[in-house]
Amino acid sequence: MCSLAARLALLISLSCVALLACQEAKPPAPPPPPLPAAADVDVTATDAERQCSTDADCMLTTVDCCGCNALGRQTAVRKDKLQALTERRRVICGTVACAQGMSDDPSCAATKALCRAGQCTADAAAATRPAIGVEKIAN
Repeated sequence: MCSLAARLALLISLSCVALLACQEAKPPAPPPPPLPAAADVDVTATDAERQCSTDADCMLTTVDCCGCNALGRQTAVRKDKLQALTERRRVICGTVACAQGMSDDPSCAATKALCRAGQCTADAAAATRPAIGVEKIAN
């Protein structure tokens, strides 16, 4: 015969198993919403994000998801609009595979942003890039 303690342990174990078996299973979490298509998100800066009054309003950023070290280009936007632009890009740029290679676009030589005619612009004109592998041939 089983002792009273063994019977109680068996009864408690069976009760726990029955209780767990009777609980409703939680439904699975809903899937995350689908990412918007690249065509649905404009990753370039808008005219409003480029409006400025002084050079101090502007700062350099990439034109799209890929920077100059990934065959991209630079542009300039208002400093106070960069965070919103970055957030808008985050959804798409996280899924973009950029090419690897240094861009030769003139905007990539810019080292500062300027305000010209009320629009932020990358100052590529002031930047000079030495020609690579090109030397004058002596006669």
